[in-house]
Amino acid sequence: MATQIKSNKTYQGDAAALPSPQAPMPKLASLYLDFEKELYIALGRTTGNAIRSRRLADVVTITRASETTRVNKSGLIEYLASGEAAIEYDPITGECLGLRVAAGTTNQVANSENFSGSTWTKTNVSTVAAKTTAPDGNPTASPFNETTDSSDLIHSMLENATPAATTGSPVTFSIYAKAN
Repeated sequence: MATQIKSNKTYQGDAAALPSPQAPMPKLASLYLDFEKELYIALGRTTGNAIRSRRLADVVTITRASETTRVNKSGLIEYLASGEAAIEYDPITGECLGLRVAAGTTNQVANSENFSGSTWTKTNVSTVAAKTTAPDGNPTASPFNETTDSSDLIHSMLENATPAATTGSPVTFSIYAKAN
């Protein structure tokens, strides 16, 4: 399926002044999504009538098998349920960036939210599961602490399993960290 963008302009008028739900869409248009003003219009496939709603789920179907995170209007990272639209916001300005569309992926790291587990080899560091506040505001983050004060020692944490990777294929790693 290809996405064909007919316009990337923000609707400048009063949303209440838009045509009624029965009005036809402009020629060659079938979908209008304004994430900032939460206004969504789609041409009904079976009826040919315009569907107008403030709920994105009324005009498009979002498919995602697992939960995800996004930056919300307040600049906080929050979890979204499977199938819930990930409408992104700039964490600094709060500007609506639109709907995140991503290819299917799999988290290859075992216990990626619990670094106190046995799947992690710790060298000169210690950690405790769910001991401090995570970026989403929940008490699920694991603090890391050096177990010795010597600066000439290596401090590391390695996953015992080797995630699958294919030569030439992209791999993404991300981590959220904050100072104590």
